[in-house]
Amino acid sequence: KKEYIRRLPEEWCKISFNNQKGFIKKANLAVEDFYNFGFIAGKVEGEYNHKLLLRNINDPKITYSTSEIMHGYKLKILPLNGLKNSGTLICFTTYRESCPGATLNELFVLKPNGAFEKILSSFSTGEAGMYETSTVYYPIQFYNGTVKLIANADLENILNYETGELNEYPYPKKLGIPINQLIIKTKEYTEEVLDENGEPIMEGEYDYKVKIIKEKPEFYKWENGKLIQIKK
Repeated sequence: KKEYIRRLPEEWCKISFNNQKGFIKKANLAVEDFYNFGFIAGKVEGEYNHKLLLRNINDPKITYSTSEIMHGYKLKILPLNGLKNSGTLICFTTYRESCPGATLNELFVLKPNGAFEKILSSFSTGEAGMYETSTVYYPIQFYNGTVKLIANADLENILNYETGELNEYPYPKKLGIPINQLIIKTKEYTEEVLDENGEPIMEGEYDYKVKIIKEKPEFYKWENGKLIQIKK
């Protein structure tokens, strides 16, 4: 049970807990409970929308601010983290339901020293045959010790239902980076195919004829608690 009151310069919530009533700053009100993993999360104002602010329960001064929330969000712990000595893997997902639809996945870790560290984000959006998508391939260590680079560390969607294969990136051994320290980000997008008059060509009533552009993958190494981009 809660009701809001306004007292300058802060907004407070009246709360009831264990048959006791009191007040808490709205900015400190948790909406997500991950106490067993060492943090809680509340909503704070962003530039345009709310975002989540995570706090270390042992040191509330240690925080992490997510990207802004679109129409909805999910915050979850991802299992089988295979990134060497990185701690607890967390994923913040936010999505837009109106056209064009969009999804953002933000990966970050709660390190053994209690600090939060952002890894990378992936984003996808599109409509009418046009799209833009990026994917983060993250090391997942399975129970038998095998490590694979799995798309967005997403075990719930690990299978590609079109091909019957895993959504993984083949380990580029020649790169010389141990797989448990390697993260790869890919990006592809579409461009309209134009006719001789410079007008978009349609395929069907609603979709554009497109060509798919794939950018060169980006390679990152996890070292000393930081992610470093490898220049090739």
